[in-house]
Amino acid sequence: MLLLSLMVTGWAWFVASEAVQQRASERFEFTASDISTAISKRMNEYELALRSGLAVFHASDSVTRKDWEYFADTIYLNKFFPGIQGLGYSVMLAPEEVAAHESAIRQQGFDNYQIRPEGIREQYSAIIFLEPFDWRNQRAFGYDMFSEPTRREAMERARDTTDFAASGRVTLVQETEQDVQFGFLMYLPLYKKGSPLTYVEERREALQGFVYAAFRIGDLMAGLLGSAQQNVNFELYEGNPEKGVMLHNNAPNNVVHYNSPDSEDSFKATHKIDVGGQTWSLYVYSDTGFISQSELNQPTFIVVTGILLDIFLFFLISYLAKGRNQARVSEQRAIVDFQNSQQRLQLAADAGNMGLAEWNLEEGKLYWDDRMLALYGYTQGTFDDGMAAWQQRVHPEDQAEVIKQVETARQFKQHFDLQFRIVLPSKEIRHIAASIVVERNRTGQAVRMVGFHYDISEHKQVEAILKTERDDAESANRSRGEFLANMSHEIRTPINGVMGAMNLLADTPLSASQHNLLNISKRSAESLLGIINDILDLSKIESGKLEIIEEEVALVNTLCDVARLLSAKAESKHIELLCPAHYLDEVSVKVDGLRLRQVLTNLLNNAIKFTEQGSVKLSVDVLSQTSDKLKLRFNVVDTGQGIAADQQALLFQRFQQVDSSLTRREGGSGLGLSISKQLVELMGGTIGVESELGIGSRFWFELDLMKATQNQPIKRRLFDDMQVCVLKPEEIYQHFYTSVFSAWDIAHTQTDDYSQALETLSSSACPNKVLIVDATYLNDKALIANLAATTDKMHNIYLFVVCPQSMLAMIPQVVTDQADQIISKPLIQSELYNAFLSVVAENVEENIMEQAPVAESYKQFNANVLVVEDNTTNIVIIQGLLKKFNVTTDVAEDGEQALNLLAKNNYDLVLMDCQMPVMDGFETTRTIRKADSDILNREIPIIALTAQAMRGDEAACREAGMDDYLSKPIEPRLLYDKLSKWLPEAGKDQLASL
Repeated sequence: MLLLSLMVTGWAWFVASEAVQQRASERFEFTASDISTAISKRMNEYELALRSGLAVFHASDSVTRKDWEYFADTIYLNKFFPGIQGLGYSVMLAPEEVAAHESAIRQQGFDNYQIRPEGIREQYSAIIFLEPFDWRNQRAFGYDMFSEPTRREAMERARDTTDFAASGRVTLVQETEQDVQFGFLMYLPLYKKGSPLTYVEERREALQGFVYAAFRIGDLMAGLLGSAQQNVNFELYEGNPEKGVMLHNNAPNNVVHYNSPDSEDSFKATHKIDVGGQTWSLYVYSDTGFISQSELNQPTFIVVTGILLDIFLFFLISYLAKGRNQARVSEQRAIVDFQNSQQRLQLAADAGNMGLAEWNLEEGKLYWDDRMLALYGYTQGTFDDGMAAWQQRVHPEDQAEVIKQVETARQFKQHFDLQFRIVLPSKEIRHIAASIVVERNRTGQAVRMVGFHYDISEHKQVEAILKTERDDAESANRSRGEFLANMSHEIRTPINGVMGAMNLLADTPLSASQHNLLNISKRSAESLLGIINDILDLSKIESGKLEIIEEEVALVNTLCDVARLLSAKAESKHIELLCPAHYLDEVSVKVDGLRLRQVLTNLLNNAIKFTEQGSVKLSVDVLSQTSDKLKLRFNVVDTGQGIAADQQALLFQRFQQVDSSLTRREGGSGLGLSISKQLVELMGGTIGVESELGIGSRFWFELDLMKATQNQPIKRRLFDDMQVCVLKPEEIYQHFYTSVFSAWDIAHTQTDDYSQALETLSSSACPNKVLIVDATYLNDKALIANLAATTDKMHNIYLFVVCPQSMLAMIPQVVTDQADQIISKPLIQSELYNAFLSVVAENVEENIMEQAPVAESYKQFNANVLVVEDNTTNIVIIQGLLKKFNVTTDVAEDGEQALNLLAKNNYDLVLMDCQMPVMDGFETTRTIRKADSDILNREIPIIALTAQAMRGDEAACREAGMDDYLSKPIEPRLLYDKLSKWLPEAGKDQLASL
């Protein structure tokens, strides 16, 4: 028996040796085929890239260099097409077209461009696009590929066949003296659109150029295969390997193995690859390490192991005889372990109040444990082991769906979950959840289902309670929405009266100071209205988000508006406010103007609130910009008490206040900075703070903004014919004056000496001279005396006095007599610019930066309008606005009055309030539109007037039959636009200030 075992071992060694060689051979063939397939696949992908480039030309009448660069970026050339040197386009040219072509390219910024190589040829194909356009590819820019025979052969083949063609081996013009590699090119012809291409001559006549790709073969192979396969190398030839035209060799030291007498390759194979009409030969071979040492040792291992096993068998047989009794003991132990396992499973089921069920599908029998029987109201005596026992307990309404799910799982699933109701013998209904596993045999047929069932009735009760609470919460939200709608009406109605009265007041004769105060009031009311709009918008409150609405905003005007709004508060604390604190270009950007003003007002208001002395400045830094984008940083800097480092992180949290005692004195809820942070982030920006105790704080936020398409920076008149001297400027204003005057080309000096100022201005050759004095120093008796004593010297010098609004009445008479302009603080560049215009007598309308509203010309209407409104204030405002446009009005205070008037009189338009007593605007409109109504004109235009401004109001108005919509407070320009849309014009222009 031992001899027989040794013979079997020898035979096993022979079989193992052959198997090692066979597996190695199969692995090599797979590797060689894998390399060949990888090359073919990648060449197909490059052909697809060329065809995509061809599609770019087919899709456009004119492809620019930028278009080609964008195309290359879009297909991620470097990422998805590794190994490609460049993707380009060459244009076909006749000799007489060369000069014009070179001139056109040079005009694009390539001053040294010319077609290379020089010389007169029958045809040229010059490279004009090539991406990536790096230093290496720029060496090929302008190269005439038709001048080189190998390239020309491939290009002519592509031209005549209309198909993709690859060139033979070449050296690319991109090559340098380092790391020189062979290369090749791939071409696709581009023909003139609409040209016939049936015959070769037609194709040659229609040829426009070539989309092509250039490759360095070494880089291509590295990009394709990385470091190739371990212990496998290859050689790539153009045509047959016998000709010796090698394209690439990845062997160390470039040693050639094909047909080499010194080659001892274990395995080798040759594959043919077709690439654009060229046949490549891929010779793949393995080196001596292809079959690993572990594989070579396998037969020896089998021999040694076999001999040891033969010897071991003798001992094993005797041992088995002795171990028979031991096996019986082990069997008994396994049975005990299985029983213990079942007990543990049952304990787990009991702990989870779960019943264990098993359904033998082959026998059609059920097995339920005691917990399962209790769940379903059975005992061992009453339980029938068929499926009917289970179905009998399932609720009649759930039976069909549950059985359907079980049958589906039986056919297709390994595991499934169920939820259903059961009816106990006591008629009590319980909710059951089941998690079941399907056991299948080798053929995939289900043979058994095992699962746990557990009672989820209490869970369902909790779900029902939660649903009830959710319904109650939704009902409460609806009630809150109705409350907000009513509050909207009640709050916006008086605001309509305030803003309407201010619009009418603007038409009356007012001084410049009164106009300024009126503008501040209007902007404050508009800001308040904007905030109320957001508070009352239920959908925004529910979602916790505010909708950002971009509009074209003049940045300088916005900052000036904020400065005027906060000037009184700053003056009351004797704090200097500069907003902006430097010259700012008149650029318009796309931003939510209301939100920007809200953030700026909040930050500046906080800075003023927590600054006891010194100044508050707002500056704007341009961090970066392109032709259509700006990145701006807004900085609010104060000289206040500063903020400790450990408290700065709390600033932007809700209801957080750094110094509660100071906050109580100044007022505040702790919400402002949190809201500002939300608004900045909604506009796509970031916000932060830097502060030092005892020094002050800098709050900043950054925004990426698009430049507006309209209102780009205006070229203003420069004042290079003016000399300005500023007397005793405060430190905070020194930089402001310097930046503004430099931007306007104004020669300027700053001095503390009055005599020096006069001497500087008197000696200046400029025809226009201005002395600027801050009213803060007008209490200086010596200065007043100097002004009085030098009246004769000031006859050709303009005196500008800069003064806070609150000090206007305190300016000495000697100063007011001599002052040519009194400019109120905070200093605003538009007001300063207008003052300088008055000096040069060019205060013409097109040059003024900003001015008080003036009357504009608007069309008048010969129309009679019915105003349906129950609020007396609103009636006065609406009639006053309509009177501007020559519109006569009748008034109805509720819907019934309106129906009576419409049944008797013909009107051109109805302005319909939505909320009124007796009959509201919605019901009134529906009655007007009824086919059987007695209204004279059932198609009369109706414009809704609503003070709710809630989301969905406009849709509700249109659903009721109204034609248009106006939200209160009524904006005069919007009212005019609606009248222009729905009323006939009288054709007569009059002035009306809107």
